[in-house]
Amino acid sequence: MADIVQDFEQMKSRVEVLLEGIELYNPENAALFEAYVEAQVSSNKYDFKANLSLLKLYQFDPPRTNDHITIKILLKALMNLPHPDFLICKELMDKDLCEAISPDDLLGVLRIHSLLETCQFEDAWQTIDQMQHLICKIEGFDAAIRNYIGHVVASTFANVPRDSMCQLLGGISVSVLNEMAANKKWQVTSNQVFFPGHEDSVKSKNIVEILNFEKVASALTST
Repeated sequence: MADIVQDFEQMKSRVEVLLEGIELYNPENAALFEAYVEAQVSSNKYDFKANLSLLKLYQFDPPRTNDHITIKILLKALMNLPHPDFLICKELMDKDLCEAISPDDLLGVLRIHSLLETCQFEDAWQTIDQMQHLICKIEGFDAAIRNYIGHVVASTFANVPRDSMCQLLGGISVSVLNEMAANKKWQVTSNQVFFPGHEDSVKSKNIVEILNFEKVASALTST
């Protein structure tokens, strides 16, 4: 793994030089950007700007489009939810670029995004299972999706049933949930998962009203 990360860092340095100069728009550099996407996939790293630049190169030269690389760019963008990377990439997917990709693969990735964005998490995992021929090659994909789902649930609820949380996170075991909870400061009991940061919204408030006795007595005697 250390060698993979080192290869990524070396390639990143070369790509960063291209991103700052006119060579960014040279279609001959597409091969380097494609290799850089593969490096991101295998090392669980991410460079949105570089990936976006490659999609733009494909726009300029549609016959050069690599459908497998394009799908990997979309999947890497999914891993960065809730940031809008996926939507931005999708906006660059013109007709020529879409037609270069297997319809089933493209529709599957788009469906995963839609289900995640609409919080249909269990359905999203079912679609992810159906897309394993692509997703199994993306290092860290499931963990990234679990982090996103955990972020959404923890931001929305003060607590949820433990077994329901396991299902929302892709049918993980309680031990995996406990590891995730420890990293995120969640509290897991025998039947619930509690999320920090909701104390103000659920805390009961004591309202103390202070009355001046002399004013009350004066009001009573004046009636």
